[in-house]
Amino acid sequence: MSLNETRDKIAASKKYKFLCKETIQNVLEENLLIHKELKNALPYAKKSLHKIWASYLGEPNYKRVREQLIQAFEVKDDALIREVCRETMYVHSSARERIQLYEQGYYQHIFAKTGLPQRISDLACALHPLSFRWMDLPASTQYFAYDINRNFTDLLGLYFELEGIGPAPIWQDIYVNPPAEQVDVALLFKMYHCLEIRKKGAGLTVLKQTPADWVVLSFPAQNLVGKIADIYGNYAPAIRQAADELGWEIQEELFVNEMLVWVKK
Repeated sequence: MSLNETRDKIAASKKYKFLCKETIQNVLEENLLIHKELKNALPYAKKSLHKIWASYLGEPNYKRVREQLIQAFEVKDDALIREVCRETMYVHSSARERIQLYEQGYYQHIFAKTGLPQRISDLACALHPLSFRWMDLPASTQYFAYDINRNFTDLLGLYFELEGIGPAPIWQDIYVNPPAEQVDVALLFKMYHCLEIRKKGAGLTVLKQTPADWVVLSFPAQNLVGKIADIYGNYAPAIRQAADELGWEIQEELFVNEMLVWVKK
């Protein structure tokens, strides 16, 4: 079986049919470089795909959420819309950890340094764009959202339509296929270290190739079981070195349970 046939077979499987095909292709190619033969590379590629797919982080009942969003927007109830968004994000463990920050001025704190963006990109966004109402941004803001999970981008597409923001979320691997849109602020929340697990240097590659005036990174200050962890410390030297070499400005600050890093490019 050829590489493309193997990619297509994986992409057609029940587990990975909503995963970006370019992600599958890239993982197969990377492992093939190491293990030389496809039959030897395939088991390692599947392990990598399992980590990247991260379905264990949680996914909502998409049909029910779509119905709830439509109903909430029909009655134009801000509190109800926020509740549906909050409950949907709560299902995803990474988003759940950030929900408590919204009422503490999380986005206002971020934008106090960058300025309010007119164009913003949300890289490897998962369900994060559902927090739009907490950002205090006008509907005229151009919001570019990217994720490798088509279930996420499809659901967000409905939300964007109902909310009256755009353009439509994009099903795209931002590591393999960098965004083309220049923005004021790009968000890469709790994904830098995941990219580095995927491939050493991938997080820094995404940071470098993102067309933005500012890139705001966040790192969890605790692991999934709630223990304090200096995850950013593992990657700070490389980010700081790149900043020195490329003339970037960096600001770092712990905000409750997330380490925030502002990179002015």
